[in-house]
Amino acid sequence: MQLNIDRGAPGTGKSTRLLQIHKVTCKPGQKILRGVHCTTTGLELKVREYAKQGVFVICIDECTELQVMRLQDLTERLPADLVIHAVVGF
Repeated sequence: MQLNIDRGAPGTGKSTRLLQIHKVTCKPGQKILRGVHCTTTGLELKVREYAKQGVFVICIDECTELQVMRLQDLTERLPADLVIHAVVGF
């Protein structure tokens, strides 16, 4: 699994860049996950579910640092061809 993290202050274009990546790389109907709308465990479960469905690119907006650490811990347990793009604001 490849984890790409975009960190920055509010208003610097992180979510806009994520939306552009999503439009180009994600399956039709696939939603951008929102870290603030779920617990760290809930986000992990959603990522694992997407991976089981054969999704190759997952976009996550508004992640917490704790959620990013959990995603980093999952690197070895998720498919090697999976790419996750995550946005973290300060």
